[in-house]
Amino acid sequence: MKTVEMTARLKSKAGVSLIEMMVVVAIIGIGSAFAIPEYVAWSSKAKLRDATALVAGDIRLARVSAINQGSNVTVTVCYLASPCPGTTANTTPNQVTVFFRNSTTGLDLMPYVTLNPLIALTDASNGVVTSPQDVRFSPVGIRQFTGTNANNLCIATTGAYTACAGGNAQVFNFKNERNLNYRVVIGPSGKSTWCYTATCAGL
Repeated sequence: MKTVEMTARLKSKAGVSLIEMMVVVAIIGIGSAFAIPEYVAWSSKAKLRDATALVAGDIRLARVSAINQGSNVTVTVCYLASPCPGTTANTTPNQVTVFFRNSTTGLDLMPYVTLNPLIALTDASNGVVTSPQDVRFSPVGIRQFTGTNANNLCIATTGAYTACAGGNAQVFNFKNERNLNYRVVIGPSGKSTWCYTATCAGL
């Protein structure tokens, strides 16, 4: 009698069957198949957004420094240029790197910023560009059109790219490996912002 009771008790506490285990594993696998690509896309977008916001914030600091020091300040976005214009060292960055230089003294004003290796600087046709782009602030914080780099980008009020020729807002356009774009926009007054390309025309 005791043996029968014990057998019944053990059966009532039996674990999951192999089939049940396989069903659970299959459900987890299907969920992962959908979740992982979404996570990768979200992570890539977040890295681009954070890098663009960082550059925009440092450009604002460079403008404030120009005003505080009463000197011209040049911000240079550089990639694979040797040496990178606007820097005091013979620097050849293998990732997009942003330099901040006091144009009067020729000294680096702030530590340079290196972006994620999957982020690229683009030209007017949204292609990857290795030539430097730069912007310069006057001692009162006004963006100066210097024509230093022929590939500097500006945008019209429609958001379309144009060659920089004075009054339009200037832009540094970045994209990730998924061709998602974010941009930093510097208006003629020197004020800057950043935004998603499709919603950003100028200041």
